[in-house]
Amino acid sequence: AGLIDGTAWLTPAAVAVVIAALISLVSVRFRLPTVAAVLVQLVVAAWYVLRLVSPGSLAGGIIPTAATFGEAGEELSYGLELLRFGAAPVLAVPGLVAIIGVSLWGLAAWTVVFLLNRRPALATAPNLVFYLQLATIDRLPSNRAWMIGLALVTAALVLTIGDRQPGKRGRLDRTTGETMPRRSLGLAVVSLVVLALVGSLMPDVLGDR
Repeated sequence: AGLIDGTAWLTPAAVAVVIAALISLVSVRFRLPTVAAVLVQLVVAAWYVLRLVSPGSLAGGIIPTAATFGEAGEELSYGLELLRFGAAPVLAVPGLVAIIGVSLWGLAAWTVVFLLNRRPALATAPNLVFYLQLATIDRLPSNRAWMIGLALVTAALVLTIGDRQPGKRGRLDRTTGETMPRRSLGLAVVSLVVLALVGSLMPDVLGDR
């Protein structure tokens, strides 16, 4: 049995990963200040959570109302309680799905930013910690899906490290006055493809380990 009952939660989880990755790509591409990029991620992620846990209280399905935050707090508290004390497979209640979505949101945003900045070790460290946490909760042997996922991540790292584009330079750094390495669009595409492929394995990964 999987850790979470059913597969309906996979869609909002995948949406979180895609949105976070796209925001990170745009932030890096247009060199947004770190504070601005983080604020954008936080605001959109907060709206994502509210849309998941209390959609009926949003005015027009978009704008939070006075009732939104109270309902969201209750749902998130219940989801956290299931996460801490529930016996697998737990119900995919809105609060739990939101917690999972935000966790994957953070991982996706972090991974894309550091991959695009040629820091693969920093990009993968949180993902490994997340995997180890899942392995601690669910101690069944890994299956073929995990092997494929690991191979994809390894391939992405090799491409990241090797994609230095020698001799090519980008724009001047405003703070140092030095030219910066040109970022590769191909690397961004590879990053998104790997995220999508790993995400497509999630039903197998969490449903049969």
